[in-house]
Order: sequence, then structure tokens, then C-alpha cells
Amino acid sequence: MSAIRPPVVQRLLFRARMDPTFRLRLLAPALPMDDAELGEPPPSPSELALIRTTPEADLSADPGGRSKAQFLTNLASEFQASLASNPVVLEFLGDFCSSPEFHQAVAREEYLVLALGQHLESRALRSGDRELAAIIQLEKALAWARRHPASSQDPGPGEAVRSPQVHRISLPAGTLARAENLKGSPADLSAQRDSSKTDVSSELEAILVLRRPGTAFAPRPLHVERLEPLVATLLDFLETPRDLSARAEFATEHDAKPAELEAFLDGLVADGVVRRGR
Repeated sequence: MSAIRPPVVQRLLFRARMDPTFRLRLLAPALPMDDAELGEPPPSPSELALIRTTPEADLSADPGGRSKAQFLTNLASEFQASLASNPVVLEFLGDFCSSPEFHQAVAREEYLVLALGQHLESRALRSGDRELAAIIQLEKALAWARRHPASSQDPGPGEAVRSPQVHRISLPAGTLARAENLKGSPADLSAQRDSSKTDVSSELEAILVLRRPGTAFAPRPLHVERLEPLVATLLDFLETPRDLSARAEFATEHDAKPAELEAFLDGLVADGVVRRGR
């Protein structure tokens, strides 16, 4: 008999507790499940046999669904603007634990909050609500930024490069303004939605997401702002290290003086948006 791997068993049991349909299939020997459904790595026959000795009543024990509701509430805390934007998001949230995104994230030990964002976005797009999808995409990008630095190269002497603490995203114009209008949690969400009448257009806007220093016990704080087109172009230009001559050429091409660009970069360095090599 092969050794039991507790993490594999625990992940399957957690999925079974959260998804009744998956639980019924998992506990029924007469219903074969392939490796894709069970997750990678799939359980061994001995692990599956052990799981199937668990009484169904133990896996379904959650009086009033309180544990599952708390689990979803915790995940949804990073999608407050999305929840305030449209009450249908509560329906999407309720479907999460039966979704492929949930099961894949648990099986692969990935961030569940990012899986939730993918699920909400997919449901919003399928519903045809482009404005809601844009707000979900914004909050999903912020959730990603809290957990991942951007890729960045170290600048050499005299070079400047965009900081790894900076994410630059593009979303339909008006998305950030509408999400900011939806901040907070007033009792009357319908009034809150009525107060956020900023249209989401077919044009794109550039958004800066700057990761601030945080702790291991709290989500990393973020600074988020809309970028003027030229500043967005500059940050795209600085995605790779650029020396003084390349920066001077960039300034000239955009009707600015090299000295003005360098002074502007000094401000971005002070804000943690750009790094200079020494």
C-alpha cells in the first residue's frame, strides 16, 4: 500500500466540504472520476479509499452554512466595489465553490482570491455586463499586485528602470473613477450604485498600481491612480533599463527637454515608481 499524503487528502476533503456535487461524486465508488476532475497530483487508490471511509455527514456538517459563508466573505473582501456595483455579483459569489476555478486553485495550491476574481470576471463577461467585468478586472489586478511584484531588471550605472513594485494595467476608461465612487459599504447599495454614473467607454485608460511596504499579517497596501498617456508611455519605455542617451532621445521625441525629463524622473524615484542605477 502506498504512503498516504496528507496534503492531497486534505485538499480533496476541503473541496468536498465546499461543493456538495463534488462531495457526492467523490464518495460514490460507482461514479468514476478522472485525474483532471480529482486534481493534480491525483489521489492514489489508498488515499481515495481512505477519503471514502469518511462519513458523508461529517463532510456536510456546517450548521446554517456558516463556515462556507465566512469563507466566501473573507475572499470577497477584496472585491467590494464589484459587490457594490451590481447585486448579481452575490449570485456569482455563491457559485464559486462549484466552479472549475475553485477546484483548480485548491488542487494546485494557488491563491483562492485570484481564482475568485477569474470566476467573477468570467461570469460577468458571460452575462454581457461590460462595466461590471471592468470593475472586477480592476479588483482582480489589485489582488494580484498585493501578492506579486512585477518583473524588473536591475539598472546599471546611469540607467533608470521601472520599479518592480509597479504594475501598469489598462482598462476601459472610467473604470477607476467608477470603482472609487463605489468604495465603502453603505446600507443602501442601490443608492450607492446610483451615485456612480461614470460611464465605462470603449477607450482604454492606463492605471498605475504601486505596492507599498506591508507586513506578513495584512494585505500589502496599494497606491492606485490613473496615468496621463505620456506618463504611461514613459513607464512602458522604462520597462527595461534605459541609459541617459536613450532617455534624452525619448524626451526629444515627445517635445520635452532632457533636463525636464530627468527632473520628472527624480520625482518618480522619490515616489518609488522608478529606480536609478548607481
